[in-house]
Amino acid sequence: MRTHMLRRISGTLTVAALTFLCLAYPSTRSRGQVKEAAKPVGDAAKKENASPLEVMIFPSDRDAKNMIKAVNDYIEEFKGKDKAPWDKICFAAQQVLDAKSDSFYEAKTEAGKVQRISAKAEVNRLIGRFPVEGKQFYQLTFGGSADGLLNDAINKSYDRTILAEVSQRYFHTKAGAQATLLLAGLHLDRGNYTEAAYIVHVEGDDLVEAGNDPERSNKLLAQLEKKMPREGLKIGLKTYQFEELKEELAKSPEALFGKVGDQYVSMRLGNPSHTAVGNGGAPFLDPIFSRSMMTRMDEMPDGVNWLKQNLTATVKDIKPTKGEIGIPAFFPLSSQGLAYIRTYDGIFAYVTKEGFMNHGKPAKPGDLYWIAEARGALGKLLQEENSNDIKTRFATYRDQHQFKSILFENPLVGSMTHDGQNLYAVDDTAMPAPPTIIRNDEFGGMMPGGGSVQ
Repeated sequence: MRTHMLRRISGTLTVAALTFLCLAYPSTRSRGQVKEAAKPVGDAAKKENASPLEVMIFPSDRDAKNMIKAVNDYIEEFKGKDKAPWDKICFAAQQVLDAKSDSFYEAKTEAGKVQRISAKAEVNRLIGRFPVEGKQFYQLTFGGSADGLLNDAINKSYDRTILAEVSQRYFHTKAGAQATLLLAGLHLDRGNYTEAAYIVHVEGDDLVEAGNDPERSNKLLAQLEKKMPREGLKIGLKTYQFEELKEELAKSPEALFGKVGDQYVSMRLGNPSHTAVGNGGAPFLDPIFSRSMMTRMDEMPDGVNWLKQNLTATVKDIKPTKGEIGIPAFFPLSSQGLAYIRTYDGIFAYVTKEGFMNHGKPAKPGDLYWIAEARGALGKLLQEENSNDIKTRFATYRDQHQFKSILFENPLVGSMTHDGQNLYAVDDTAMPAPPTIIRNDEFGGMMPGGGSVQ
């Protein structure tokens, strides 16, 4: 028994010792195979050895690259010659601009470095380098398409997406230049100063590059000095002399980075708190048409004449020096090519854009589209038999309550709204009875003067 136990213990220790030796000293003659990592080959090996920045893959278009190369080759081959195949050159360039997507193009700088830029921006730069005959051919060939697309954008209430398309695809046509200015103006009007400046900077690449060309820069400065007003050029609230403008233009854009202030617009709405105040000029508004607030002279002669006389006397009697001011309560609305105006003799809808279809016929701005009667309008009330009551009310407001501006400061004559399809207006009397006339203590004081809601 004792011998059997010793043998068992001895056998156990032997197995344990052998196991320990196998684990501690693995044999090199083992038949098991270890899978080796695959070595990179070709482009994969290059990417493995590349720097982190070079691993990024920029989208490129081989066709666009070939077209740009062809345009460059044609320009170099026919430089200084009388005749060049402008049909081939222009169509090759436009093929890149008409592509649905953009891509990167590797352009070499003067220092020999490769710079990745937009393929479409490079094509527009090349077109800008065309001689006069090349630009004329481009305008004749693609100007019609650009005009049609620009008209579509204008008819769709100056659609910014279409304007951007015209600006990029046909920048070197008359319509393309107009679309660029319209697009920049739309962003400028909405406080998007950075977007507006970027559009002019990118699309007007020829002007920007003048700063890097001393000869062109001096030529432009000479033109500016020649046309400079004697009293200086007023921009916003400040008047600049030529030397001051020259100093401003000489500043590098990088020198302005990081500066904070209302005079440095670096983001939308001026600053992070959206409270920037700039030195703006007068609004760029051109009068297209004007209409009188009293147009139905033939139908309401008595009312229109009375209104003209009293309005003239009231306006003359207002004294701003004493703090008196009259604020008109007429608020025109606009929607889908129409302007809605509430006047002393009704509600009118006028056409605001060229080509608007007025009941099947093309109209021009200022044409009457429709008219709606307003039973509470002053012109209508003064034409009725009991017009003396309205005149008495006005005299009471003017003499007893010192409210002489009620003829144009009563919001009842201007209340309107719309939902894009229908116009809604409150048709109440434009000359409500004064408080001393209709006060009724049983109902807490003022009572409505009557009328209806339509």
